[in-house]
Amino acid sequence: MNKLLRPIPMLEWLIILILLTVASITVIFRFASNSPVYEPAKVNFIHKEIITGKASWYDYSLNGIVWSKDHHTAASRDLKRYSKARVTNLANNKSTIVFINDYGPDASVYPDRIIDLSSHAFNEISDTNLGIIDVKITSL
Repeated sequence: MNKLLRPIPMLEWLIILILLTVASITVIFRFASNSPVYEPAKVNFIHKEIITGKASWYDYSLNGIVWSKDHHTAASRDLKRYSKARVTNLANNKSTIVFINDYGPDASVYPDRIIDLSSHAFNEISDTNLGIIDVKITSL
């Protein structure tokens, strides 16, 4: 019997079938598909140069570690986390620079508040006894 005409064993047929299937799927998806290339979704934060509104202060504990008490930190839903911003008290024109480390204040609970400052940062521009003040925020 001629070697070129020998019967092909079942395992070789299976390997050939798998290779042809993978090759045809690759060709179909690479050349026949007009769908855009998948890219992971990007989180779009609201980014404004200047925002005005109400500010409050807070001190909280993250996993039992006091984080914001002696730091210039803030929570904002409008500014990108891990960015910096200048917060100016509109009543006395005092300002401080804060590091945005959290998201908040919750708009469903406090719709008029645009930023929560750490007590240390709030105390630099106003008296914490006031609780809420009008501010201007400039992203840096």
